[in-house]
Amino acid sequence: MKQIFLFSALALTFAACGNSNKTEEKATATETKTSEMAATETVAPANGPKDPVCEMDKKADWDQYTVYGGDTTWFCSPHCKETFDKDPAKFAKK
Repeated sequence: MKQIFLFSALALTFAACGNSNKTEEKATATETKTSEMAATETVAPANGPKDPVCEMDKKADWDQYTVYGGDTTWFCSPHCKETFDKDPAKFAKK
């Protein structure tokens, strides 16, 4: 009888440990999906904001910008910003 009780207790302990690993795996998978979604969101949709000089889709990590006509315009590189700043009217929104 003691052996059955001991065996049952061990079986429940191992079963509980197995479930916690699955829970951790699910949490890790959810975190991975969330970070993949966040990475996807850093790229603007095709109809979203673009660099007016090279027409590259805007990304969240761009740090070059200028304010012209009350609007903030973002650029993918210092080169594109300099090109825009030389003649902003050339790149006016259509």
